[in-house]
Amino acid sequence: QSGNGATANLNIKGDGNTVGVATAGGANNSYTSTLVGNTNTQSVSMTGGGGNTATIAQSGDSNTLSLTSVGATNNFSIGQSDGGQTATISVTGSGNAVTANQLGNASGANVVNITSSGSGNTIATTQMNR
Repeated sequence: QSGNGATANLNIKGDGNTVGVATAGGANNSYTSTLVGNTNTQSVSMTGGGGNTATIAQSGDSNTLSLTSVGATNNFSIGQSDGGQTATISVTGSGNAVTANQLGNASGANVVNITSSGSGNTIATTQMNR
């Protein structure tokens, strides 16, 4: 996606999928995804511009998410459920908001790695086992 106001919606069911999404430049771009299955990998890069949003849901065991953001006033919501989930989040810029929620089970530990550079960024994480 490039430019202003681009929107992408993605729904995938199944195991072993690899998804890559990138927005570059512009503002107010939106990405929404739902992945249901095991061992899925998702890489999201939103660089340049501001006011971008990403809403990401993954369920199943051993899924991986990598989110990279450069810009200001971006908003990211991440939900992962079941066991062995990994989320790696890197945010550069100011006034960004990140919410990461992981709901696990006995099949593996959930991990969130967050790097934030800039001022006024807000990050909230919740990890729970059922």
